[in-house]
Order: sequence, then C-alpha cells, then structure tokens
Amino acid sequence: MPRRDERWKKQARAAILDNDLQALAALRPAVKANSNVRARTSVSVFPLPALMLAIEKKAHVAARWLLENSVKDKVDISKIDVFEPWWQTPLMAAVRVGDVKMARILIPFCDANAVNFDGDNALMCAFVDRNEGMAVELLPFCDAKRRRKDGTTALMHGVDLGPEDLQALLRKSDPLAECDNGDTALIWAARGGHAESAAILLPASDPAHRNKNGKIAFDCATERNDRNHWAVLDLLAETTPREKVDKVFKEAGAEKMPRWAARIEAEALRKVIGASKPDPDLENPQQSNRSEAKPPRAAKRV
Repeated sequence: MPRRDERWKKQARAAILDNDLQALAALRPAVKANSNVRARTSVSVFPLPALMLAIEKKAHVAARWLLENSVKDKVDISKIDVFEPWWQTPLMAAVRVGDVKMARILIPFCDANAVNFDGDNALMCAFVDRNEGMAVELLPFCDAKRRRKDGTTALMHGVDLGPEDLQALLRKSDPLAECDNGDTALIWAARGGHAESAAILLPASDPAHRNKNGKIAFDCATERNDRNHWAVLDLLAETTPREKVDKVFKEAGAEKMPRWAARIEAEALRKVIGASKPDPDLENPQQSNRSEAKPPRAAKRV
C-alpha cells in the first residue's frame, strides 16, 4: 500500500509540474486541492497539499484546475495551509513566490483576509516582502487597517508606493493609527525621506503628534542628512514650531530648503514695504483731523 501511495503521489507531482490536466484527471479522485503529494522520503514532516505545490512551482494551469475541482469536491480552500516556512494560506504562498498571476487565479476562491501566526493577512505579507506590485493587486480585496503584532499598518509599510497607489491605500486606511512606539504613517514617510508621500499624508495626519520618544515627524526627518530628507523638512516646516525650523534652516541654508527660504524672503519683503509705506495721517494731519471730526447733527424741525 505505501508503494502504491507513493506511486500516485509521484505521478501527481509530475502532472502538476507539467500542467498536464489529462494526467491529473486520470488520477482523480485521489488528487484534490488538499491532497498531500509530498514524497515519503522528504525531510519535512508536514504535508504538502497539491495546490501549494502548484503555487510554489508557478503551475498556473494546474492550480486553476485544482481550484475549479475544489468546488465539486467541496474542498474549503481557506483551510488549506502549510507550516513551512511559516503558517500561510494559498494566497500568502503566491505572495511569497511573488506570482501576481497566481494571486489573480486564487482570489476568487480564497479568503483574502485570512491571517497567519503573526496576524498578517496577504496584503501585509506583500508589504513585509516589499512586493509593492503584489500589494497593489491585493488592496481591493484585503483589509488595509489590519495591524501587525507591533502595531504597524499597511499604510506605514506602504509609504514608498507611487502617488496614485498611496492615495488608494490611504482611502482604505487610518492615517492617525500608531504603532507600538507611537509612530504614525507620516513619521514613517518623514524618517524614510519620502517627501511626495509625506505631502499626500500631511492633510490627513497630525504633524504635531509625538511618538513615545517625544519626536514629531519633522524631528524624525532630521535623523539623516541627504537630499530626500531635506525635501521632507522643507515640506513640514510650515506645520512645525518656528524656533525648531529656524534652527534647522540655519544649518541647511536656502539651497536645501528653498520653500522655507522663499517664505523668509517674503516676510522680509513685507516688513520693508510696511516700513517704507508713508502714513497718510502723518503727511496731512489737518485732513486726518477733519476726517476724524464728527459731523454736526442736523437741527430738529419744530
């Protein structure tokens, strides 16, 4: 019996790798989406569902066949999982191998918001793996407000997305959410030197919010000295206490913070104009006195 069992498993593995639907059909009903096709000689003690093998090997045709037959077989795809390298659903497995096409095949059959041991859904897994393309693909189907164990959100991990994708993520997120150390998405953008992202997040955020280290977003942008971080500082200067900005600007100069330099120049110009503008009351005091004098009251008619 073990030999016979190993024989059909070997045939199933070959059929999946070759996307051979005729061979897979011949192996039914033994081969289902949740059938364990791992070889007995494998060092792993965990089962390997047929669907997971198809995902791992990017066998799109075989995966679609297994998924479509899972409806007939009444197999709950959301209960198919593997424990290596961590507990993950089929959709998370597609994220791990970076296969967007496979994710599109899986989404109609899967629970996109199922979580792993860390409490991450597929969207968060995509951000943690720094696979922005996959994250954008999953965004319409996943809960963007889901937090990791450390309190971080998809919006925090997604601050390096392009403008349109970040705006789409922002619409489904809470920009005021804080992680365990009190950081917000705006602080993440400032610390990472993402000026364009900070500009998108700023209207929906609180720039005066302090994390548990007592730092606001402006402070976090000063942690590194490069062009990107100076652009963030220049952006956030308008919403930061003046004495803090002036101290940084003194070191940076107009070249690194042109927007703030323009503001200072405009303020100085207004002062000059205000000081040089003649006071009409001083030039013609008699006219001023006449204008200030009250007009006589009209006599009452009897």
